[in-house]
Amino acid sequence: MPLTLGHDLVGMLLLDQSRAARDWGPLLPALTLVGHALANAIGRCDAELELQRGERRFRSMFDDNPLPAFIIDADSLTIVEINDAACERYATRSDLVHRSLTLLHPENEQASVMAELRAQSIDDRSCVLGPWHHRLATGDTATVELLTQQTLVDGRALLHCVVRDITAQERSESDLQHALLHDALTGLGSRALVERRLAELLGQPASVAVLILDLDGFKIINDSLGHSAGDHLLVETADRLRRSVRERDLVARIGGDEFAVLIGGHDAHGVARTVAERAIRALSDPFDINGVDAVVSASIGMSFTPAVLFGSTDADTMLRNADLAMYAAKDAGRGRLVEFSDRLSQIATERMRLLADLQMALRKKQLQLHYQPIVALDSIRLLGAEALLRWEHPTLGMVAPSQYLPLIEETPLVGKLGAWVLEEACRQIREWTDEMGEDAPAVAINVAPQQLRDVDFVDSIRAALARHRLQPSKLILEITERSLLDDADAVGRLQSLRDLGLRLSIDDFGTCYAALGYLRQLPVDILKIDRTFIAALEHEPAPSTATVAAITDFANVLGVETMAEGIEQPAQRALLQDMGCYVGQGYLFAKPAPAKDIIAYLQAHVG
Repeated sequence: MPLTLGHDLVGMLLLDQSRAARDWGPLLPALTLVGHALANAIGRCDAELELQRGERRFRSMFDDNPLPAFIIDADSLTIVEINDAACERYATRSDLVHRSLTLLHPENEQASVMAELRAQSIDDRSCVLGPWHHRLATGDTATVELLTQQTLVDGRALLHCVVRDITAQERSESDLQHALLHDALTGLGSRALVERRLAELLGQPASVAVLILDLDGFKIINDSLGHSAGDHLLVETADRLRRSVRERDLVARIGGDEFAVLIGGHDAHGVARTVAERAIRALSDPFDINGVDAVVSASIGMSFTPAVLFGSTDADTMLRNADLAMYAAKDAGRGRLVEFSDRLSQIATERMRLLADLQMALRKKQLQLHYQPIVALDSIRLLGAEALLRWEHPTLGMVAPSQYLPLIEETPLVGKLGAWVLEEACRQIREWTDEMGEDAPAVAINVAPQQLRDVDFVDSIRAALARHRLQPSKLILEITERSLLDDADAVGRLQSLRDLGLRLSIDDFGTCYAALGYLRQLPVDILKIDRTFIAALEHEPAPSTATVAAITDFANVLGVETMAEGIEQPAQRALLQDMGCYVGQGYLFAKPAPAKDIIAYLQAHVG
């Protein structure tokens, strides 16, 4: 007879088959009752055995767990039992059993610990509580999480808690957070910290000022003395800035050589001006870098929100406005403070619109090249011409290059415009060569620093010469003196261009006096004396004459030609010839004009 408990078979009752079936018939009801009783008894035994096995497994898991573990009474929240790992980590059983778990926590956490444990005592789901802090037997403090699970033992509600130490994890996360919010080189705050702190300040009813500071001349020092020298300069700059602010102000490094200062309080505007003036003075003193005096200056932009306007702006806007003011400080001559104004925002908008229009002009072929003759000063004979970009805007009229060329210096538009100028100049040289043969003038084009750094620039020049079937000597590349100083790899690229047969000219020569030793290494053909020195020949003849004479003497030592730009007076022409400069350009001879006028100039000055 099967013995069943519910739908489960738990045993069999065997009957003696030697007796006739009729003999068992009257006993079947009683046998059925006996079978039910036996099945229930077997089920209770199995349940008790399983419970005992479960308790033994739990006890083994609890006792042998390498992590500290506690059994806590869910009603009183006192410790019922601890395992060996907890004894080793905290205290003996006698010190902890029948005591509150809060004994292990600092006072400021005890209320929250009790509240969370009590909430867990009425919830049968497992969960993770914390992070909290535990006092250890060693006297140290550890950051922990508690993995808790409610269980019933003999009708008693207990909490099984396992302690997980997350001190190292928390320290690692803290270190990562610190790294994200601080600059590794200087120890100052990072841009992320500035944005966070500025958002907090703007949410308070107080004045807020932001200073954005950029080092003028840093790149020259970094490239000429090396990156370690540049790093040393940045660290020293950070120290000087720390000494220029109040203790509660935030100083941060937010870019390569760009810093920020956040100032809050009722007089943030006045304090910010004082801090900026201190910083300008502090950074104007020379920096001693490996025995070399390095001189920089600081261009500073400031944006300011009065207390009455708190909450009316955001961190991004404040930083952007300070950045605009900083660039205005650079445009105004560097080494000064400029405060943001609505006019600066308007100028920035106009510049963005101008850049967009310039891109459109390039696509719609609205640009053209004008040419200014380069002549022999003694005979006014045409030797060449400088190609100058001209843009006639459909609504603004003729836009001066000074209005848009500085805007594109670090944009992809530099390369596009440079490629267009190269192609158009080569096309014009080809046209003149077909008309005039060997008498066709050479053409000088200006090369932007970004173009010179392009790894494909030399190949693009080679391809243009081949495409238009030009003699390389008909093309002169003009590179500014400052761009050569800012480019540590310029010598190799210039030599590659020289090897093609091109002539190379250093434009605006004389504006960076410290470069003379470096320039001895450069493979150049022409030093183009900056127009400021030529203009000063008339107003300050003694010092200007000495400067120009020194440049021509230096050129003679190098074995290169000098050329003067911006000649407007006959007296300037005569003085230049007396000092040994025999080539020049300027309004005295001709203004920049369309290509067709070059032929007219040539015909008027034959011989």
